[in-house]
Amino acid sequence: MEGNGQTSEKKTFGQKLSAAWRAFWRFMLRLFIAVVIIGGLGAAAYFGIPYLYRTYVQPLQDLQAEVTALKQETADRATQVNQRILAIQDDIQSLRSEQSQLADKIDAQEQAIQTLQSKTDELAKGQAALQLQIEDLSKKIDEATATANDAQTAGEALRASWDEWKASLEQMREQIYVMQVMETLLRARVLLGQHDLGAAQKELSQASAALQWLAENTANTEAPYATAREQIVLAQKALPQSPEVAVQDIEAAWQLLSTLTPKPASQAEATPSATPSETPTASSPTPTPTPKP
Repeated sequence: MEGNGQTSEKKTFGQKLSAAWRAFWRFMLRLFIAVVIIGGLGAAAYFGIPYLYRTYVQPLQDLQAEVTALKQETADRATQVNQRILAIQDDIQSLRSEQSQLADKIDAQEQAIQTLQSKTDELAKGQAALQLQIEDLSKKIDEATATANDAQTAGEALRASWDEWKASLEQMREQIYVMQVMETLLRARVLLGQHDLGAAQKELSQASAALQWLAENTANTEAPYATAREQIVLAQKALPQSPEVAVQDIEAAWQLLSTLTPKPASQAEATPSATPSETPTASSPTPTPTPKP
């Protein structure tokens, strides 16, 4: 009986020890698995989070910064464009004002040209009448031989009168040519205001040729034709690099020639203070042929 009881106690202790041993190894296995899982999660977090940041977060931040910079640049450019538009609107208003002033000056020049043309027509009629008188007088001289000396004296007087009329005609023709040159200079200034440098050069060439012809074919040696032509040549040399300098030279030539032209009746007592503007008018002046050498 006692031997059987000791055997049961030993088996129970061995079983307990075996169970404890198995429980220990199960605990160690679970601990190892837990350590492996925690280590794997730590490694994943250590290497995965920076990778995710570089792959997804940082590109988004860079894109946001670029979008912000682009918005700022767009706003700056919009501000610059608005400022340019306002400046262009101011320039347009100024050009319109100068255009109105130039239109008034061109109207005044056209009136002066019409006045000179009417005077030229009157002189032509007087010339025709005087020519008829000379012819009638020649017939009377042939018929009245007895009064030949008196008729000759009267003929000489008429010839002297004709020479005076002829001198007046030459002066009027010279003034008309000068007005045509001035009109050409005005057209050149209008073309400069329109930035048409090629057409402006052509107008300046015509004005220069006309002044050279006047200097060589008129008896008025005191007229500043050569000086005015030098100013036009300087204006041609200033183009296209310095249109402002060319405008000043054209203005100087225009002022020199304006001293040779009679003033219209409406401006007989007052000299216009404004100078021709380089702003284009609503319609271009009617071209007038300039004298050619």
